[in-house]
Amino acid sequence: MRLNSRAEEILEHLNNCSNYYYDKWDCPFNMCQQGLADMLGVVRSNVARYLLDLEAEGYIEVKIKHILAQPRKRKAYFITSSGRELLATMKAS
Repeated sequence: MRLNSRAEEILEHLNNCSNYYYDKWDCPFNMCQQGLADMLGVVRSNVARYLLDLEAEGYIEVKIKHILAQPRKRKAYFITSSGRELLATMKAS
């Protein structure tokens, strides 16, 4: 499967983020929608669309986490093993 370039950037970013935070109570800002949007230089609503597609395909997983330096919990995104396999396949071709 070929991804949109922005969706691919999101997967790459999440792949580079440590899974250290997966079982922790909190995680960094760059793992929530707004943090991903800031990193990509696009509006949050665009990122939300890509994230929904990636989640539906099983390439990412969503968890509610406390985001560091933020007043409330938000959705944080983590790459799945399927997402890592897809990235490896895309890089090999």
